[in-house]
Amino acid sequence: MIPIKNAKQAMGVEVLISDKMQSAIEKWQKMYTDDAPWLNSRVKSANIAAAVASELARLSVLEFKSEITGSARADFLNANYAKLLKQLRGAVELMCAHGGVALKPYVTAGGKIAVDIINADSFLPVNYDDSGRITAAVFCDRRTVGKTIYTRLEYHLFENNAEYVQNTCYMTQNPSELGTLCSLAQVDDWAEIMPEAVLEGTEQPLFSYMKMPSANNIDIDSPLGVAAYSRAVSVIEEADKQYSRLLWEFEGGELAIDAEENVFNMSLRADGSTRAEMPKLNERLFRRVPGAAGSADGTFYHVFAPQLRDASILNGYEALLRMIEFLCGLSYGTLSMPQNVDKTAEEIKMSKQRSYQCVSDIQGEVQAALENVIYAMDYWADAAELAPKGEYAASFAFDDSVLGDRQSELEGMRADVAAGLLRPEIYIAKKYGCTEEEAIAMLPQSGIFNE
Repeated sequence: MIPIKNAKQAMGVEVLISDKMQSAIEKWQKMYTDDAPWLNSRVKSANIAAAVASELARLSVLEFKSEITGSARADFLNANYAKLLKQLRGAVELMCAHGGVALKPYVTAGGKIAVDIINADSFLPVNYDDSGRITAAVFCDRRTVGKTIYTRLEYHLFENNAEYVQNTCYMTQNPSELGTLCSLAQVDDWAEIMPEAVLEGTEQPLFSYMKMPSANNIDIDSPLGVAAYSRAVSVIEEADKQYSRLLWEFEGGELAIDAEENVFNMSLRADGSTRAEMPKLNERLFRRVPGAAGSADGTFYHVFAPQLRDASILNGYEALLRMIEFLCGLSYGTLSMPQNVDKTAEEIKMSKQRSYQCVSDIQGEVQAALENVIYAMDYWADAAELAPKGEYAASFAFDDSVLGDRQSELEGMRADVAAGLLRPEIYIAKKYGCTEEEAIAMLPQSGIFNE
């Protein structure tokens, strides 16, 4: 993570990240990258944190569609916006994993508009307004050239319909420090960046912070979001330990034969000593027991085949997974075994409703962030004269299949059409993802729904 104290001194601003919040972000990152602090040679990871973030991101942007239409300006924006949409699922997953990500549009050397996706460890909030919207922040970009680490700090401050931007560069060989001030030109990709700029005529910040919708239970005064699994950290730790017990139970309970050395064929080593040769079928099946007291002919052996306790350990693991699902807003059976949960139709509905509400809230945050990004892209198109002025309209369509089965929904709509309760073009539009006008053109001359 950015050395916050150094960043404060370098930029002369007060960063709104407490030590407690910084520690939490670092822990979430370690959990997501399968490097949680409790993991060791005995405690293995079940990769639960990454699974939670990945599944919530998948459900949130499943079949998500968005476009910008309305004019030549809209077409230009949409072409650049489409590139961001290809990265959206990854960005949403990082948001779920670390609490939030920043999206910052900028103009490329080729006259296009790209969007930087800045992770939580490279984003430092400085100020926010009454609505909780972050209006000032420091963004960090690091490049390594040889043994030298270059850090660019980009400070944005939005106030009075203008955005003040300041860029500074530092160099060091110690990743935990910013180092000494240097020129932006020392990094080829930064050579054309202006040290300071004032961007006038904007009604909102030219960056967007996309965060998890749940309240920050780590630092209630922080404008930052918390990871999807922030409330389940301790339970995930216990689940990893229980998972490790399960692995050890299988490993420790492997079939083995303890046998006296006379049972094995003996071979001669190069130094003249002898050694017992293990059968080639499976060496770990046999364990040599020197000097064991066995039968009269010295051919002692004992089969080691203990009864596994996997059922009780697995039941405990499943209980922990269900608790994680509840704390993370997932329906039962997402991580745990589906056959062990949701015994009644009402339980299924309530479980899916919890997941639906969580995903719906995430989708709301995603749409709000994208609307802010589109505004910033439009601003840059004006400022850099990249496309003619024109009106634009953005559309957003999220799939709601997390709540119900799509096939069942379509069958229900088809039945409504047959009963005369629903117009056929609405069913066709839903099934094929087209407009109602296109659906009408697809309909045959004589209806097929009343046959």
